Amino acid sequence: MMGSFAASAGMILPPFIFMSIIAVIWMKFAEADVVQQVFKVLRPTTIGLIGSAAILIAGNSLVNWQSIILFLLTLVILLRLKTNPIWLILAGGLVGFLLKL
Repeated sequence: MMGSFAASAGMILPPFIFMSIIAVIWMKFAEADVVQQVFKVLRPTTIGLIGSAAILIAGNSLVNWQSIILFLLTLVILLRLKTNPIWLILAGGLVGFLLKL
């Protein structure tokens, strides 16, 4: 039990401490012009990386007509009804589970 606690603490504490330090620094310098300029440059890069990941995932996930229909239905619900994505993920998992029965 102590080993699992130590392992969990070892996995959770370093990122928590690191992000806490970054948050403190961010609070001090968020409004600085240099920081704003850096983030303007990073936005297109971030969008590109997310888009690239989406294309890679789609290539491996859209393998049959059921997955394509589920994707399109989820996309329509997300865009039209502005549904929380977490509910859509849970619903997609449930539908996928039911399709495999």
